[in-house]
Amino acid sequence: MFLDEAVSLLPPPDEPFSSDGGAWRDLESALRVRLPGSFKAFADRYGPGMVDDHIRIYHPLAGRFWNLGEEMRERTDAYATIWPQLEFPLTAGTAVGDVLYWGDTDHGIVLFFRIDGDDPDAWPIIEQADDSYEDSELGFGDWLLRYLRGGGSRGHFVRNVHAVDGEPVRPRFRRIVS
Repeated sequence: MFLDEAVSLLPPPDEPFSSDGGAWRDLESALRVRLPGSFKAFADRYGPGMVDDHIRIYHPLAGRFWNLGEEMRERTDAYATIWPQLEFPLTAGTAVGDVLYWGDTDHGIVLFFRIDGDDPDAWPIIEQADDSYEDSELGFGDWLLRYLRGGGSRGHFVRNVHAVDGEPVRPRFRRIVS
């Protein structure tokens, strides 16, 4: 349902990027955590790239600069080191209550799953900018659909839905081949 609605709002590349469940199993095994199914389905259909040249989506089968596993490990290690020194109120990791990096934006907003409970699809998206953060209270699927429909949260993710020649601007996806 989520992916069908996302495809109706955001035209995907002609060919799905991957349906290799083994890459996700390997990543989840290394992290010792299950990732949201809606996120995996979206990343498999669209691949590594950018939503509206704004939100970066990574994938475990992508090359070095768009590889989800490498980005998750590097960012989690960095935030686990830096945040305590800054007394930042979030903890990066894979335990319940931690936040786990999954993407970012061209404006420097970092996106995390807040690990909360047994259903990864219900884990809320955390949007972190500089020394503040916002808990969207929405899982990945609902969070992305809100963005694609033109909604947003306190200005971080409000789509440009202004009309061009009388037509609203549709969201777009640009796959990055790395």
